[in-house]
Amino acid sequence: MSEQDFLKIIAENISLLLQENNMTQKDLADALGVSGGAVSHWCNAVKSPRIDKVDAMCELFHCRRSDILEKRSTDESERLAQELKDNPQYRMLLRTAKELSPEDFQFLTAFAEKLRNK
Repeated sequence: MSEQDFLKIIAENISLLLQENNMTQKDLADALGVSGGAVSHWCNAVKSPRIDKVDAMCELFHCRRSDILEKRSTDESERLAQELKDNPQYRMLLRTAKELSPEDFQFLTAFAEKLRNK
């Protein structure tokens, strides 16, 4: 894989993580203590972030290094299945959700949506 291909993968992954977390490049720059230009370079495949910034993004986005540094699966269900496999807290939430009444499940999903939009 060429360096440019690697930069493109990182750019796509950071952009997706920003979208998934309703964040802007400026939000990310502020959270990491870097310039907006640095984040712009990452998102435009000009430069790659240092590994300490990758680790900081992992903490911020609650993801793994591979979610930033490796090509994502094009199959969303495969990606979600891998997340469930890798994260015991996700597995616990899924098991719990399966045992809830429809009313409690609806309450929980509404609460989760509020947390996500917070």
